[in-house]
Amino acid sequence: MVREDEGRVICSLWALGRAVEDHLILNPDGEVAEIPEPGTEAGAVEPLSPAWRSALGAVLAQQSAPALRPWLAEALHSLRLEWGPVSRDLLAVSGDHLVLSLRLPQLLKRRLAECQSEAERLRLALALVAEVSRLVGPTLRLRAQELLALLPEATQRGALERPAAAPPLTSLETLARALAAGEGCPEG
Repeated sequence: MVREDEGRVICSLWALGRAVEDHLILNPDGEVAEIPEPGTEAGAVEPLSPAWRSALGAVLAQQSAPALRPWLAEALHSLRLEWGPVSRDLLAVSGDHLVLSLRLPQLLKRRLAECQSEAERLRLALALVAEVSRLVGPTLRLRAQELLALLPEATQRGALERPAAAPPLTSLETLARALAAGEGCPEG
């Protein structure tokens, strides 16, 4: 995200409507004024819970091509998804290993403390799930496409002609309610 502050242009890593980390600061003339050092992110690596996996699977199935739905689930199970330290980004991808930045649950906890109502907390929890799905979605969809491409042509054609129904979003609702209550994320 790019924002203006006191005449300077600040390029930042952004999540849940807030700057997470500034990466570049330009002066009013457009010259580089500062390249901030990356923040240090500490915390233990922790796998995404089954509740997170289920909710992400449901959300991404809703947002993806119907023909990919069965392979999205398979792709999701083939990936190692974890919360952990990530430098200068919100996601690190290395082969089958995806690490989501601990900054996300930490930011959620700070933002939840500012909420005035349960509805506001729930909207914020849903926003975190949306952020995470946008981060992991491209990798997951690519993996699903690769899995589908490995199958015989007749199976691929069948997937296009008879797309799978999207799973219900009950797992998303369950996760969002847990997140809104301050549960379901690593301590970081």
